[in-house]
Amino acid sequence: MKYAFPPFFPRCCGKVFHAERILAGGKKGEERVFHKKCAYCATCEKPLNSMILCNGKDGDIYCKSCYARKFGAPGYRGEIS
Repeated sequence: MKYAFPPFFPRCCGKVFHAERILAGGKKGEERVFHKKCAYCATCEKPLNSMILCNGKDGDIYCKSCYARKFGAPGYRGEIS
């Protein structure tokens, strides 16, 4: 993915340069970019990398376990169906 200028990070609104970025998946061309130092789980604040980062339906980022608890099937979240 090529940028004419460094994209802005959604959380801190700072510029993200290639050497300090983490990509959050999505459709091709719609990937979100994050700083390494700012990419942490919105729930447990665990540092994230591209392998364990999940895009939440609320626009935030989560680790895989917190994402499953928040957005997973009702039985997995601990709710009674």
